[in-house]
Amino acid sequence: MRRKPGNPRTTKYAHQHIAGCVTIQRCHETHMPIGIYHGQQAELDPTQKWVTICEEHHVLVGTMTLESAYLAAAHPSIWCTECLKIVQTRKEQK
Repeated sequence: MRRKPGNPRTTKYAHQHIAGCVTIQRCHETHMPIGIYHGQQAELDPTQKWVTICEEHHVLVGTMTLESAYLAAAHPSIWCTECLKIVQTRKEQK
C-alpha cells in the first residue's frame, strides 16, 4: 500500500534539510535531478501549491496537486527546453 503524503497545511517538508522539499530524484527520461517542492514553504511560488524543478537547468513548473507535480517530474522534457534537447539528441543518436 502506497503511503499518502502528509497534510500540506501542517506538514513541514524538508527532504535533505531543504525547506519545502518533498523529494529530489533522478529522472529516468533525462537522468537529471528533479525536485518536487511545496511552493509556499520553499518560497518559490506563492501562487502554486506544488513546484517541480529541473535542478540541473533551474527551470520550474507549478502545479495545484502533488500528483501533478510527480507526473511533471517524470517527463521534464515537456516543460524544460534543455531536457527536451537531451531527449532529442538521444533519439537522433539511435
